[in-house]
Amino acid sequence: MRQSKQFNFFIHPDDWCDIISFNKKQEVIMIESASDSNGLPKLVETAFKFQVFLTKKKFIEKGLIKFKTGNSYVDVLRSYVIEFGTEGFYANSDKILNRARLYCNLSYWDDDVIIEKVNEFLIWTNQYFNQFKKNFLKQNEFDKEFKMSTNTIEWAKINKAIVTDSGMQMVYN
Repeated sequence: MRQSKQFNFFIHPDDWCDIISFNKKQEVIMIESASDSNGLPKLVETAFKFQVFLTKKKFIEKGLIKFKTGNSYVDVLRSYVIEFGTEGFYANSDKILNRARLYCNLSYWDDDVIIEKVNEFLIWTNQYFNQFKKNFLKQNEFDKEFKMSTNTIEWAKINKAIVTDSGMQMVYN
């Protein structure tokens, strides 16, 4: 049994509008890490965020988005969400593109008992990961280890960017 699922890749900020459209077509809801003043998920409609959580309306309606006790942040372990670390460029440099990732917990420990998330969530996460890869990511000729968006590949070619040894960033001089 897998406890989590993760996929690392590079996308460019120019991909964000297409990702938002893709999520809307897939009926995927993007939420921020913090809840609103009523303790409900805050929706992300259009603005680029360095981290969002992806879910479906049915998981919100079933109360499956949990917030950590004592604060208003998404409990990533127990919630029915996919964490989308979009990363991209930080404000201090347009020469370093940070790696993105999709990540989710499929099960977790609660005291001495392992809790598996419902099968409907497991099926959805597999479908989402596969559709995201198919729609946005390609293998490229200069770094076979990581898949990248077309915009990232173009940016890397123009700037002669390379993936760092850690695989966390693409950089150019």
